Amino acid sequence: MIKGIIARDLDHTKASATITAGGVGSTFANIRLKSERGSGLNYQIEIYV
Repeated sequence: MIKGIIARDLDHTKASATITAGGVGSTFANIRLKSERGSGLNYQIEIYV
């Protein structure tokens, strides 16, 4: 069971991370990462169980 999730934008852009299914209290997590227009993604995802 997941107890915590941290999504860090290592480039400090206006990108976003959203949990679309599962997550804390579940056995899985679907995370949608969306970049700022014209930029890439550089995320560190930590999932604590």
